[in-house]
Amino acid sequence: MTVLLVLSLFKVGAAGAATPTSTTNNNSKILFGNTSSKSTGLNQVLALLVGPQGRPGPVGLSGPRGFQGLNGQNGLPGAPGVAGPAGPAGATGATGPQGPAGPAGADGAAGSGSGGSSSLAAGTFTVGACDNSITAAFTSHFASGEFSIDSVIMNDVSSACSGKTINLYFTMNAASAGTFGPYASGDVIKCSDTIASIPSGTSATVTIANSDPTCVNTTSSANLGNNLRKIGARDFHSVVGLEML
Repeated sequence: MTVLLVLSLFKVGAAGAATPTSTTNNNSKILFGNTSSKSTGLNQVLALLVGPQGRPGPVGLSGPRGFQGLNGQNGLPGAPGVAGPAGPAGATGATGPQGPAGPAGADGAAGSGSGGSSSLAAGTFTVGACDNSITAAFTSHFASGEFSIDSVIMNDVSSACSGKTINLYFTMNAASAGTFGPYASGDVIKCSDTIASIPSGTSATVTIANSDPTCVNTTSSANLGNNLRKIGARDFHSVVGLEML
């Protein structure tokens, strides 16, 4: 490309030098100045005249559409996200239907006697084969600013209970003081008596008076004698055990 450009410029310069004219050639002056183009000492000068910039050419035609590219490979799975907060508790479910009743249990072993319990005021208890039920009540005695047990009254006692031994059990929750006792908290006092004869086929009220039963502290073996008043009304649990043999 460089060789062709030099040769082209050389031809232009030669043509300018060979042109015969008596008039000063402006183009020759541009190339050679005031020196005659026919001078033997003229060094040939190559020059390139740059013209004004041409207008932009028209837009070229669009090229053909390229081929569709291949699908890329799937990326690796992302890391698991952070667990979200716990949701609110659900509503309580409906109550299910009641299940069927289980089979009846085996009969228990026969007891050695009949028994029950009563509060200090009154109570009802069963006495087995002797009687279906008996209502018992306790009376109290007040002396020296203290209440004590005075008697036990049992109603509707069947004649089948005639001659039976009745045992009353008092569990103490306080130690004895003054004329009571002797007993300590936690001791058990047993008072025993015999049911008097009741006419056959009838029922009666049976009263165990203060001096009727024999009372013994079964914990310490201390004898309280025939005296219910040795038991303070505030010194034993409100539930009294009763046994009939």
